[in-house]
Amino acid sequence: MNNIDDKLLDDLNNNSTVCVDFVTKTGKTRRMLCTRLLSTVPPEQYEGMYDPRINGQVIATVYDLEIKEWRAFRWDSVITWKIL
Repeated sequence: MNNIDDKLLDDLNNNSTVCVDFVTKTGKTRRMLCTRLLSTVPPEQYEGMYDPRINGQVIATVYDLEIKEWRAFRWDSVITWKIL
C-alpha cells in the first residue's frame, strides 16, 4: 500500500460514509457508498470484514451501505473518494 491507500483506509475505518469511485474488473466506473467503521455495520455482518483472502496490500474489503453487503475493490482501481 502507499500513502494514498493508507489515507483511504484511515477514512474508511473512521467515517460512517465514504463515497468511492473506482474502476471495476470489467472496466466500468462504479461509485460506492461504503465504510469499515464497525459502529455503522450491523453486528451480524462483522465477520465479513476479516476475510483474509480479500484484505491486504492489493484488495480492500468494505461494507457497501446501499446493498448492505461486504464488497471488495483493488486499491489501485480507486479514482477518487470523499467523506460524506
